[in-house]
Amino acid sequence: MNRLPFALSAAKKLCGNYGRLAQLQHVARCSGDFSFDVNFTEAVQPIDSPKGLDVQIPVVPYLESTIESAIHEAPVIEHHFALSLMNPDVSQKRTPIFPHDRYRFALYSQSISGPWVDFACSLKMPSAIAITEKLDEEGIRLFRRIVTAKKLFALKINSQVCNEAAVEIVKSLICQDQFEALTISNDDSEAFHGKEDKMVQRMPSVVRELLRLWPENSEKLRGKSLIMWNGGVHSIMAFLVQKALAADSAKGIKGIEDVLKICSKEECDFIDKEYKHSEYTFERPSCVYKFEDGEESNRRRIYLSFECADQAGQEGSQQMAANHNGMDDIRLLGRTSHLHVLFG
Repeated sequence: MNRLPFALSAAKKLCGNYGRLAQLQHVARCSGDFSFDVNFTEAVQPIDSPKGLDVQIPVVPYLESTIESAIHEAPVIEHHFALSLMNPDVSQKRTPIFPHDRYRFALYSQSISGPWVDFACSLKMPSAIAITEKLDEEGIRLFRRIVTAKKLFALKINSQVCNEAAVEIVKSLICQDQFEALTISNDDSEAFHGKEDKMVQRMPSVVRELLRLWPENSEKLRGKSLIMWNGGVHSIMAFLVQKALAADSAKGIKGIEDVLKICSKEECDFIDKEYKHSEYTFERPSCVYKFEDGEESNRRRIYLSFECADQAGQEGSQQMAANHNGMDDIRLLGRTSHLHVLFG
């Protein structure tokens, strides 16, 4: 998350423990967005802080003194980098300043720079990366190195860059303890406008592999999130229906509405407490659905929530978490632009 939750400021007015907690968090959360060019000299640093600061400063050479004075009360910071190539000196410039903070990187190149990998692996806290281009052979090798070092807590990847090598790396990544969320996006507008057949075949090769991984690795996947944007939903629906039919073909299952159940308020509270489910928000959230598989002693669950608003109405709207009181219309699942899958 790169902004303070919209309700946090208002929550400070609550009495008791909730109000005190909101007051503490409002002071303690801060984020920054960084944008670097190849030479690492023209960057500008905008900061969103609890105090309402909107500061833009040159990153070099005034980064340390200015940022530290502006956000000295914020012990947890997320930094967002948009990169084409990372300067080799970046680790020396950045790591001593914020050694315990979390970093998010967006990579806009088929290659990954070796010095950037050294930097990412040197950080004390795991980072998040977004991969927008199909990686070349060297890029795949360096991506595998970061994953092997267990230095990622989140990955966003475009569906069209998921080749076989990338899929195998992602399968390894999602089973790691520190990893939290995989986001799969799609640039093809046809995915949202009804041409799902094409997307079933092309987009979710990584999704299909992850779903196949789930039954035998449910403990490793427990608490991990899969977020899907613009396509691939029908693949998940088909998988769940097939699993239910394989478990009991006599149930007369006809579609997804026969295999998903609505979670109770108690169940929603549980997954929020255990897995921070409410961190994922929508403009018009569904209720939380669950799919159950396996014997009673070894029960596996998948929780689904999704965007019920049409795509055109989502820009700039207030976001809310899915819960027991969300919209109950399973017919909208096949048309959603945004699906959150939580392995439980």
